[in-house]
Amino acid sequence: MSDHPTPYYYSWVDDIFRAEYGHFVSIPIQAITLYNGEVHLIETLLNAGPFTLVNYASIADHDIGSEAVAVRILDAHEMIMRYHHRDPRFYFGFEGRYRFILNAIVARRMCQAIHQHIENLMNRADNDDDRLLPYSHPRGHSSMQFYRAVGRRFHEQFGHFVEVPIQFIVLSRGEIDLVHTLLYSGTSTIVKYDNVANESIGTTAIAAQLLDAHQFIMMRYLGHPCYGDVRLEFEHRFRRLFRALLDRRVNQAVAALLSSSPAAMETCATILYVLTVSTLSIMLLQSALNLYLFQATLTILLAYIGFAKPVLYKRLSRTRLFFYSFILSHVLSWILAAGQTLEYFSQQPILKNYNRTILVIHTWARVGVLMCFFALMTGLYILTLVKLTIYAFGHTTHGSGQQSKWLILRSVLIYCTPPNVFAIVGIAPSSPSLCRLSLPLARFQSDTAINNLIPVDRDEFFEKEYDRVAEERFMEEFGEFLTVPTRCIVLVPDDIDLVETILNAGPRARIDYSNISSPTVGASATIARIIEAHEEIVRNYRHDSRYNPRFERRHENLHNLLHLRVLIESFASVFIQALVEEAWNGQ
Repeated sequence: MSDHPTPYYYSWVDDIFRAEYGHFVSIPIQAITLYNGEVHLIETLLNAGPFTLVNYASIADHDIGSEAVAVRILDAHEMIMRYHHRDPRFYFGFEGRYRFILNAIVARRMCQAIHQHIENLMNRADNDDDRLLPYSHPRGHSSMQFYRAVGRRFHEQFGHFVEVPIQFIVLSRGEIDLVHTLLYSGTSTIVKYDNVANESIGTTAIAAQLLDAHQFIMMRYLGHPCYGDVRLEFEHRFRRLFRALLDRRVNQAVAALLSSSPAAMETCATILYVLTVSTLSIMLLQSALNLYLFQATLTILLAYIGFAKPVLYKRLSRTRLFFYSFILSHVLSWILAAGQTLEYFSQQPILKNYNRTILVIHTWARVGVLMCFFALMTGLYILTLVKLTIYAFGHTTHGSGQQSKWLILRSVLIYCTPPNVFAIVGIAPSSPSLCRLSLPLARFQSDTAINNLIPVDRDEFFEKEYDRVAEERFMEEFGEFLTVPTRCIVLVPDDIDLVETILNAGPRARIDYSNISSPTVGASATIARIIEAHEEIVRNYRHDSRYNPRFERRHENLHNLLHLRVLIESFASVFIQALVEEAWNGQ
């Protein structure tokens, strides 16, 4: 660009660009980039940034070239979102713009399908029973050509997410009515969650529309006859979609943070160092405790045999049995320590998907081996105490060798008793975890089970559960628009107090304006409630210490965006109606 600074060059480039894209995109002339004699859309859009103005109304007209250009612009946006999100010129408004263009293209194709269907109906005027108006419900009609046309448009936009019987697809204002489509299809709707978390930006936009449709059904169609039997299925599907979208956004944020941070390698090295030190610390500590238990048991056993069975002891001492026994105790202690380390990390996020059955098996095996050694230790204590009592209070005369063995046995017993008593505490942490592993997953579904299983400090437990439930409820309803710290969330019995929530969050609350003007019903209902809360704050909470002047600006922005969306919907309705009337009058 710097090689051609003359106004003639800019005028020439401007003519080329506007001849192909002028009725779609208005970009400052200095931002236009040529690539091999053509306009380089990706660079052009990146250079223009938020100043790009897309004329969505022109996308849905009858000009075939317009649709081809719109598709190219759509592809350019998707390439930017996929491969240029780390570019310093990247702007988050690309995703919102992508959704607008996609919806406009789909709306145009739906209008073409309606127009073609009306022409076919007029050509078959001799059969009045086959007529199907664009706003009619498809139940009870037999125009398979109409269903095929609608089905193609549906699967072009939603086919890789939802599979719905063709007879249940409903048209509304030239677009797919997701609410009625999902409602009438019921449990036969199959949502493919595995595609929600992929790298396609369009996928995210469509999944967000599905999420909003599910939310709107759960909020407004509680008394609908089609909803009563599938209520649990819709709630489960809503949670799955929400978690898939949330997981994807969290993963993207973490990946961006690690890739953009200059200390990314240091962070990974630190995590690896902490994991290594933690693993070695747990294994060394547990192996030392286990080794002491095993070798103390062997020591007491040998001392008892030497005192009670001297002939047997002399015979065994001539073999390598003692050596092999102590080697086996070392190996067994390390094996059990490794199992206990694995049990510890299985409760952490690093091994959250560890097989539960295998975990239960080796936990029971480890505890079983330890309990066998404790049983052997207890038996040896009883036998030793009996022998020592008989020896101490007996009236028989003993030789010096027997006296020496008696003193050795007593010393070993005195030495091993206190540590063995304290070592029993090492098994205690295994018991609660073992019980939790053995209990079914449904243990938290009743209040009685919760009261029986919660820790002793119930106040702390319920406080954590309160924060968790409050955050989940808030994110389910407003997570797409507001990002508020958990501690600022106020939970009331039946609803979330938005006024208190926004006041507590103050200027820290971030509102994602790019999603507000989307054609999703759920988003409109949500943002309307947020606008009402801001309006109440501006009117009645000016003297509150938490009040911030930014609330007025935010209220104005939200109101303007909602008004813009209403205008877009009104325009679409008038445009589709005019198109239908023109088609009928033309025939």
